[in-house]
Amino acid sequence: MQVFDVYEHPRFGLRAVRQGFSWPAFFAPTVWAAALGLGRVTFVLVLASTLMFDLLDLTSMFVTHPVAMGALFICAYLGFGVKPGFRAHRWVAEHLRDEGWERRCRVVAASRRAAVLAVREGRARNDPGLLAAPL
Repeated sequence: MQVFDVYEHPRFGLRAVRQGFSWPAFFAPTVWAAALGLGRVTFVLVLASTLMFDLLDLTSMFVTHPVAMGALFICAYLGFGVKPGFRAHRWVAEHLRDEGWERRCRVVAASRRAAVLAVREGRARNDPGLLAAPL
């Protein structure tokens, strides 16, 4: 079971946003943000990844051993994905709020579809324990 925040838009209906770590945003942050239409986040991630690869290119002048350079590249790549992995769902929620969506409730469900269905059918209720979690 996963925790979802369910958002409602007067024209588009309901949409669930999962809480927690996002593996797609960890492994491919820029692609993930672009696929979801997060323009500002995509722009910042493109700039950050460009800067990271430029710094790795500069580092390659000083680190000549291929194994050391490979290890440095892997560490930089994984380190770059940590923040997007933890912040991904918050960025999606902020984008929805900017687009006029309003948070309706927090639901525990097996999937996004189950979360939306529970809210639509009136089976979901705001659990005080869940609402104490940071938004």
